[in-house]
Amino acid sequence: MPTVPKLGRGDTDLKNLLRLQNPGEPLPFDTDRDFIEELQSRTNLKGAIEQAKGKDEKGAEEVFTRFGQESMDLVIELHEKYKDRTAEMVDIVAKQTGSSFPHKLQLLLEESLLCIRPADRWGVAEGTHQAIRIQVYGCSVLQALRDGGKEPEGLPCRCIELAGFRRAADALKLSVAIEQSKTLPKDRVCEFVIRPGA
Repeated sequence: MPTVPKLGRGDTDLKNLLRLQNPGEPLPFDTDRDFIEELQSRTNLKGAIEQAKGKDEKGAEEVFTRFGQESMDLVIELHEKYKDRTAEMVDIVAKQTGSSFPHKLQLLLEESLLCIRPADRWGVAEGTHQAIRIQVYGCSVLQALRDGGKEPEGLPCRCIELAGFRRAADALKLSVAIEQSKTLPKDRVCEFVIRPGA
């Protein structure tokens, strides 16, 4: 007979406790699968990569800048449509603190990376009132450019993050400075730092 885990202090609903052990069942704090699927169906990262492969550095930057802006516009639109408990809590914190930085901005940035580039390895190294620091350890875009025989000197793929992050900050009416402080070829990580004020 299977054993039932003991309820700890504060655990009042056995069904919810057991639900945490059922992989694949959506939880209130998870990104809605429909959010991810709709965003991926309405964006074309592979198409942008293919278009960029045929261009010089400046042309590739323009392709990725446009993709970053347009994909973030969709993230912002779908963020409202698929608002989950995390987004509700972030809204509460922003109202209580009177600031959307870092909470609301960081959530949009995370949603964009999670939904548009699910195969990439990335993490938030810092999320404070002083800075948001996002690190990308495995970049499918850079790898696709390399696989296509292009070793991009200036990393035009960085424009996806730089343009997308700027679009999210502008949508939240935040004045921020955004920079790329590290690159994968040199530092084995691409790091993007967003600081308030600019």
